[in-house]
Amino acid sequence: MKSIFTLLLCFIALTSFSQNELKELKARLVDENGAAVQFANVSLKSAYNDSIISGTSSDENGNFIFNVEEGRYILLATAIGYERLSIYCRPSDLGDLTMPQTSEILDDVVIQGSRIEETPQHFVILPDPTEVEIYGKGINYLNMLQLPGLKVNMAKETISIDGGTPVFQINGKEVSYQRFINVSSEKIKRVEYSNNPGIRYLDKGATGIINIVLKEVEDGGSISANGKTAFNTGLLTVMF
Repeated sequence: MKSIFTLLLCFIALTSFSQNELKELKARLVDENGAAVQFANVSLKSAYNDSIISGTSSDENGNFIFNVEEGRYILLATAIGYERLSIYCRPSDLGDLTMPQTSEILDDVVIQGSRIEETPQHFVILPDPTEVEIYGKGINYLNMLQLPGLKVNMAKETISIDGGTPVFQINGKEVSYQRFINVSSEKIKRVEYSNNPGIRYLDKGATGIINIVLKEVEDGGSISANGKTAFNTGLLTVMF
C-alpha cells in the first residue's frame, strides 16, 4: 500500500512538472522591406485575463524570445517610427513579423500611437487613449516608450535612466517609487521625461526626471498647471 502511495505521488509530481514546462515563443521584427526593427519594446500578455506576463526588447537583428508555459498570448511590439504590432499567438517560432514604418512625422513631433514632443529641456508624451487602456499599470506604458536613456526591466519592475535612479513625480510632486509604478495607465494625461535632471536633482545623484500628470487629482478636485513650466520650475497649482 505504501509503495502504491509513493508511486502516485511521483506520478502527480511528474504531471505537474510537465504542465509547467516552459516553451519558447520567439520571432524577428522586420519592416516592410525586410530590414530588422532594432530595440523595439515587446510585451507579452495573457489572452485569458489580459495581464502582462513579461517584457523584453528586440536585439540588433530584430530577434526576441520569451520562455513561457503553454497557452494563448497577446504579443505587443512598439517602436518609434513603426506601426504598433498586436497579434494572438502560442509558444512557437513565429518567424518574421512585419512592422510597417509610419510616415507621419512633423518637425520634432513623432506621431505613433502616443505623441512624443521634444523640447530643448525634455520630452512630453501624450498617450493615445485607445492604447493606454491595454497597458494596465503605468510602468507597462513606460516600457513601450523608446526615450533616450530610459530602461524598464519588467521582470524586476525597475526603471532607470542612463543606468541610474531618476526622480519619480506625480503631478509635479516627488513620490515613492511604489506609488509611481502603480499608477493606472488609464489615468495618465501626459508623461514628462528628461535625462538631464538639472543641478537641483543632479546633486542628489538623480540621473533624470519622470513626471506623470494625471487626468484628474486622485483624491478629488482639479489640477491646473502648464506642463512645460511645471516640469522645469517645480511650480504647480492644485485646487480643491
